[in-house]
Amino acid sequence: GLGWFAWDGYRWKRTGGEKAALWAAGEMAEAMPDHDPNGVFNERELRTHKRRTLSTAGVKALLTQAKASPSLSVDPDELDGDPYALCTPAGVVDLYSGRLRTPDPEKGCHSRATSVAPQDMPIPRWHRFLTDTFG
Repeated sequence: GLGWFAWDGYRWKRTGGEKAALWAAGEMAEAMPDHDPNGVFNERELRTHKRRTLSTAGVKALLTQAKASPSLSVDPDELDGDPYALCTPAGVVDLYSGRLRTPDPEKGCHSRATSVAPQDMPIPRWHRFLTDTFG
């Protein structure tokens, strides 16, 4: 697989994803309840399960299951699947229309421009290029 990615506010970023996944697994294990409202498990069983889940082996098991989860995995072709979308720190630029939209983690943006988003300005040469290229 591609590993773990973390959302940094405007794109999916590979750096830090593994650390974020480990942190989330630990947080989830720590948030396990101390009592079972359905009465299936007693408090001793829950404490034992929580302790095992918080162990290195337990966290690794959580991450292994998470990697196999269809709701947490993504097809590599879905990342940057829109050739007319350019991620910038200010938002996602639709290269076809020039509109800037709010970043959305559901859209799978990964690559990004390193500078700020484009500013409104006259760009007749660019418009001529688009007309010549796309009609």
